[in-house]
Formats: sequence, structure tokens, C-alpha cells
Amino acid sequence: MADGQTWRTAISDVTADDIFIRGYSIQELMQRLTFTEVTYLTIRGALPRPSERDMLDAILIALVDHQFVSSHVTAARFIVSGNPSVVAGLAGGVLTAGPYTLSPESAALFIDAAVARKQTLGSVADTARVVVAEMAERGERIPGFGHVTHKVQDPRTVTLRKRAAELGCAGERVELYEAIHAEFVRRKGRALPINADGMIAAILGDMGWCAAEMAGIAVVAAMPGLLAHVVEEIQQRVPHRFLPTEAITYTGPIGRQLP
Repeated sequence: MADGQTWRTAISDVTADDIFIRGYSIQELMQRLTFTEVTYLTIRGALPRPSERDMLDAILIALVDHQFVSSHVTAARFIVSGNPSVVAGLAGGVLTAGPYTLSPESAALFIDAAVARKQTLGSVADTARVVVAEMAERGERIPGFGHVTHKVQDPRTVTLRKRAAELGCAGERVELYEAIHAEFVRRKGRALPINADGMIAAILGDMGWCAAEMAGIAVVAAMPGLLAHVVEEIQQRVPHRFLPTEAITYTGPIGRQLP
């Protein structure tokens, strides 16, 4: 068959007697490794060092749930209030992950671009000044800065940064991202925290993860909380949730007449 008609993968292999993940027997993995370790192995293709395992563990926990602050939770519960299907709720919740919620991908791409600029600009300080100035001139927001609830500091960010330092997982990207944040705060004259998505993007970037992988691992991390909310919503048996009228403002024309 032509190459375009065949499937090729280096991720797993299946035989009559066993399943192999990146070359390791699933039977051995089940008995000797944690889910975090196997998740790392499956995505990255290599076994994590203890520090990488512990850092990924912290990241997975950081995103496990954020109540109704998270768009994916609200969307999922709305869905199952009309269609009490666990899978439908999970799928709908996952679809909200993007540049404004849950996914670190946008912040990771921003940091990648900043690292590339540093290659020509030289210093961290110069790069921070130029990047922040350019973003301000274009009127663009810097991904990973600010939070609707955690106005002063995101508690998850504080712990993630502390763990990254303890585990040796903070490197060039964390340093540059924090310098950009400091320059942003100086320029704006007001505090705006680095949120969890931004810090996760910087840390995982220093661990060698690409932006696409980060988007996926964020969804994996949010899945336990999303599942809990979907099941709770179904069990509460509140059919067809809707917004109260006081939360809705009509902005269209009034009293139009057909010709």
C-alpha cells in the first residue's frame, strides 16, 4: 500500500499477548509506575526523572478543578442539564479550552516567541522591555497574566513556582517570563498576577514540552473535576438550566414592522 494509506506510530504496539507503550509492557507499567509517570512516558516518549514526575504531578493537581470560575465546568453542566449524558458533558466542557481558559498553549507560544527574540536582543532585561512595549503598541494582551478571581496572586502559581525551584524545573523560560511580567507591572503601574496557565507554560517549556502537548495535558488535568461536576449535575436532577432574565440584556431593535 502507498504510504498515504498506511498508519504509522511510535506510541504503542498491540500483540495477542501484550500491549506496549513506547516499548514497555503495559503489564509491567501497571505494576510499577504511577499514572503520572505513564502519562509522561506516553506523551514525551521517555520515562520521567523523579523531579519531572513530581513537577507534572503538581501541574495535574493545580488544574483539577476551579468551580464555576472555569468555563468548561459551566458549559458541561449546562449541557447535561438538557442532555443527561456524561460523555456529552465531558466533550462539551473540553471544547471550551482555549486562549482564555484552561489551556497554557497561547502562553507557551508567546514564551517561545520571546525566547527567539532574546537570541537577537541578547539580555533578559532588554527582551522584556521590547516585548512588553511591542505588545502594548499593538494593544494585545499578554497570555497568562491576570485572573478574574485571584486579583493579587494566583495561589496555584505560587506553589508551582516554588516546586519548580525545588525540583530544578525552572530555567530560561521561567526567568524570561517573570522578567516580562515584572516589566509589564512596571509599565502599567499596577499588579497583575501570573496565572496558573502562564506559569505552567513556562515550566513545561523548560521541561521540553511543546505548546500542543501542554494544551492536551491541561485537559487531562481538568478531567477529574469535570467528570465530578457532570455527574453531580445529573444527580441533582435540575432539568434545563437557563439564565435568569435579570442576567440578560436585549440589545436588538424593538417593534419592527414587516413591509
